[in-house]
Amino acid sequence: MNLAMIAGALVGGQIVAGGWAAIVFRRAWYAALAEPADSSLAVDAFPTTADGVAGWYRPATDQIFIAPYLHHARSLAELAVVVHEQGHRHQQSTRPWTIRLQAPLRALAILTSSLGGLLAVLGLLLVNPELPELGVIIAGINLFGSVGLVALEWDASRLGLATVGASRDHPKTVRLLLRLAGLTYLLLPLTIVEPILSPTSAPSLPLAPRKTPDARSERTSAARRKSHGERGTEDSTHQPGGT
Repeated sequence: MNLAMIAGALVGGQIVAGGWAAIVFRRAWYAALAEPADSSLAVDAFPTTADGVAGWYRPATDQIFIAPYLHHARSLAELAVVVHEQGHRHQQSTRPWTIRLQAPLRALAILTSSLGGLLAVLGLLLVNPELPELGVIIAGINLFGSVGLVALEWDASRLGLATVGASRDHPKTVRLLLRLAGLTYLLLPLTIVEPILSPTSAPSLPLAPRKTPDARSERTSAARRKSHGERGTEDSTHQPGGT
């Protein structure tokens, strides 16, 4: 087995593991949105106006930001996000190198996978068998960046769970949610699924809450139900044989 086959197998396993984590996380995330957290969150979080951002930590100002739909929601989803970002705050205060390391790891994962994919396509177009093999090997290097990011994200979640006492109420659920969120970084090089919880100051692409009917549509639905009910009552009182 040559180096290209090994790299290809590793990249394939990376995609499968990241895809599985993203699918399972999506289900767990929506369940956590609907499940209340019993404890109050002992961390100051500011609502962010950035669209689609679940939560992120800004090292420069030492602030944690959270999506408006999660802010003060007292759900397990809010608890998980705050716990994770509190972990990044703890990293910044005790091991700032872990925060600074994330940008190079992210760049390594994206650049090597992009370059590898480009070489593979060029090899196929130019009918050069050596270029695709080289591309697969280079793409395999992205694992150092992706797995490194997963490790740093898991470390932040571990620190957050130990720091925020509120997580004791639902440790297993919150821990599972954060582990799955960290695994989604395996798909970062594909740019298909972004990480759910942002590592530093750069917002990520989270899962927004399920759409709920607005007040206008609720009033319209209520009026329709009332209208149907009145017509049903009227029809029953005027049935053949009725008095």
